[in-house]
Amino acid sequence: MRLALAGLSHESNTFAPVAAGLGQWRRAGILTGDEIPAVHATAQSIVAGCLAYQDEQPDVEVVPLLYSELTPMGPSTAEAFDY
Repeated sequence: MRLALAGLSHESNTFAPVAAGLGQWRRAGILTGDEIPAVHATAQSIVAGCLAYQDEQPDVEVVPLLYSELTPMGPSTAEAFDY
């Protein structure tokens, strides 16, 4: 069985003066493919737990696709959403 790993994490606040633009997402790190396990494989995070699952289940392959997380700020801009 193959499981896709993808996630975006962002706490948005409409009262925050700075919108979550594509530049902020890029500075935070938009990880794709092999970049995800390179950053999270030894971390203590939900992503690390998902990656470790395949080690516990020989019939499971976790396929890392996309992951990014951003600190709290205003809502994402249309440009970031479209990207």
